[in-house]
Amino acid sequence: KTCALFMLQGEKNFRETLPDQKVISGIAIQVCTTIRELIADRKLTISDDDTILLSRDQLERVIDLCRERYVEGWSKEYREMPSAKLYQEIIS
Repeated sequence: KTCALFMLQGEKNFRETLPDQKVISGIAIQVCTTIRELIADRKLTISDDDTILLSRDQLERVIDLCRERYVEGWSKEYREMPSAKLYQEIIS
């Protein structure tokens, strides 16, 4: 109940995942932090099996909220990236 878990697919290994020195890692952590805040504020709920199910729309709104809050700390590439491409970068 006090952690987040990402499932790896395919040939990826933990050496190639969070956190690394890439800006996208920091953005992913900001997304996770925002999700935890939404849970604390009871705007998202945890199911009986300790999972959180978000629709794509909900996740995109969380990413938009992160952009509003944290964009000044993002690199130019991510600050100027169209929303649809940013969503794909975070989800993939």
